[in-house]
Amino acid sequence: TSLQVKAYGTNWQTSSVSYSSINYNYAQVNRTGFEMSADGTKAYNIRWETGVCYQYTLSTPWNISTASSTSNSTLSGGTYRNELFLKDDGTSMYVTTEDNRVRQFNLSTPWDITTQSTSGTKLVSAQESDLRGVCFSTDGSKMYIIGRAQDTIFQYTCSTPWSASSASYDSVSVATSATGNLSLTRSIDGTKFYIV
Repeated sequence: TSLQVKAYGTNWQTSSVSYSSINYNYAQVNRTGFEMSADGTKAYNIRWETGVCYQYTLSTPWNISTASSTSNSTLSGGTYRNELFLKDDGTSMYVTTEDNRVRQFNLSTPWDITTQSTSGTKLVSAQESDLRGVCFSTDGSKMYIIGRAQDTIFQYTCSTPWSASSASYDSVSVATSATGNLSLTRSIDGTKFYIV
């Protein structure tokens, strides 16, 4: 499995995207999800069937051709992990699993997955029966999910910011124009969504 990088030239606009020739073999088989730290010096992905999360260090920030594997940690709970999202300060990680749960892990050392511990789950099968992607608003007050069954973004309010287990459905949703959605993320300023 290889990761190909595209660079956004103008304010997170997909119309300004340009392809980079960088092609880094960041995983062997059955890896899902991809996240990077806020400063671009670390990258993460998950082995789908084992729940092992892999952490990489980039000697040149944002350049995955300089990545080297540094550590890994097995995430508890659920079967078959699909996607991950990291809190902007690196203290929490959220993983979607095949049982339609968002699982939260706290990192006692920011951005270091070897310090992860379980911190609650949220079942979302009432809205999406084939859960894939998850992300949060910039202030952690909202959680958003997407999946392949509904091809819709669903919005939740977190009574405790950044706490997946405190999320309740807002009865707010937006259908996407694509089918088979696998991933969801947002721009740094929270003004745009991106789906795959």
